[in-house]
Amino acid sequence: MSVFEERGVFWWHDEAVAEGLLAPDAHVAGLLRVEENGRAVLELDGYLPNPHDPMAPMSREPVTRCIQGLLKGSGERVLLCDLNRNGGRFSTNGISYEKFSAAHCLIGRSVFITGTAAPLFATLTIPLTGFEDWLRLGVIEVEDTPDTITLKYKARDDISYPDGDGTLTLIFDIEVDAAGMLGTHAYSLKQVVYARLNLNTPNTLNDLALQFRMFEDLLKLLTGSDYELGWPFMDLPDGSRCRWYFQRMKSKEPVEAPSHYNTVTAFPELRNAFGAIWSRWKAMRDEFGPGFYLYLGLRRGMAMYIEHRFVNLIWGLEAFHRKKGGSSDSIAAKVSRILDKIDIAKDKRWLAKRLEHAHEPSLEQRLFEMFKALPLGLDEEKLRIFCHACAKLRNDISHFGGERHDASYSEFLNDANTKSDALSVLYHALLLHEVGIDGWILKRWAFDSFLSGPIKSHFVQAGLLDKSMLRAEEQPNAQAADAHASGEAESPNDPASPK
Repeated sequence: MSVFEERGVFWWHDEAVAEGLLAPDAHVAGLLRVEENGRAVLELDGYLPNPHDPMAPMSREPVTRCIQGLLKGSGERVLLCDLNRNGGRFSTNGISYEKFSAAHCLIGRSVFITGTAAPLFATLTIPLTGFEDWLRLGVIEVEDTPDTITLKYKARDDISYPDGDGTLTLIFDIEVDAAGMLGTHAYSLKQVVYARLNLNTPNTLNDLALQFRMFEDLLKLLTGSDYELGWPFMDLPDGSRCRWYFQRMKSKEPVEAPSHYNTVTAFPELRNAFGAIWSRWKAMRDEFGPGFYLYLGLRRGMAMYIEHRFVNLIWGLEAFHRKKGGSSDSIAAKVSRILDKIDIAKDKRWLAKRLEHAHEPSLEQRLFEMFKALPLGLDEEKLRIFCHACAKLRNDISHFGGERHDASYSEFLNDANTKSDALSVLYHALLLHEVGIDGWILKRWAFDSFLSGPIKSHFVQAGLLDKSMLRAEEQPNAQAADAHASGEAESPNDPASPK
């Protein structure tokens, strides 16, 4: 299924267009289609000028140029970058044509400046459609009387968060849609919010795609929802915008937008710290690497076997702990003292090799240290037993191909799935804690929110909580839930928290 499809004429990006003409002489008609995952496919009715002439579809040379285009129906301009040949046909008694796929497709009203390389951009605008409830908009007031209907909209100021890379600005606006030629017979107002990234230096499209994905991942983490952002806009030098489609991993299943009651956080309680959270989130990518992405990879809407999910979580947590710094200096010093007492050089080298990783904590200890630091108040004895069981299961998979004992494969899978559900929540909380989310928010999310029921159930099944936690209170505390829904929750120990 396509998100865009239209015919037009196309030419190489570095071909000059004579004054008064819409396209150079060496243009070719074709059909442009953008797939759901953002990949653009261009099927020409002929072939563009090239050293191979009609045999171009058979060429294996990489395409280093971009393609411009002018669409027939809308009159919009197109720029296709990061091209690959995508088939075509060479025929001696028919029409020879070529096809391209593009990782980036820009569509807008303005003429793209002719050049030999893909342009650089410094401003990216992302519509936050679907996140209105998380942002707690709702400033349109409606007064309905028997005789009149009155609408009031109170404008909100934009919010800017500068950092070392540039400035992230949340732009609050309203869209107006009116219909009627002789008089308005239909009128609608809709609040909209855009996240605009103004970077200090122009970036390539690939670099901007990374910025987009990081911002989307942060929203997934903060909301707890896998809802995906819509297609962004690129701001051009003349002040106009163009739509930007780029190849990205999208969920095949529809995902509901986050509502006001089923999110981990709400924007009003993060408003003052959101800039610091965004800066910290970007820094975590370089700081933690696999410990950052092995969790995010599970949030991409991809089907995964139970064993794969479990080991992915364990790998990510182990990588996170290693980057965080968790080796034991006391054991390292002990190893050094032992080696110093050995006089024979050959024996010393042999033992040093055997004890090379002796100072590193076990997987069980790594998990326990990370989860113990979370402000969730979990019982340490239950937590240690859980970490021991997770480490044992990982070792069984890695070194014995699965369960070492007499359990059936179904029992093994059920055990792995139970542990994965609890690990996923703890991993999520770990990243939120590292990015700067207050402990009281995490505790509310896990134990006293509309989302806490499944979380507590996962913890009970994994042995982290007593079953009495499920029987004691089926519904979250009404006062806390209402405060979260309105975005007015605050920490009882932090009077300066956002209201």
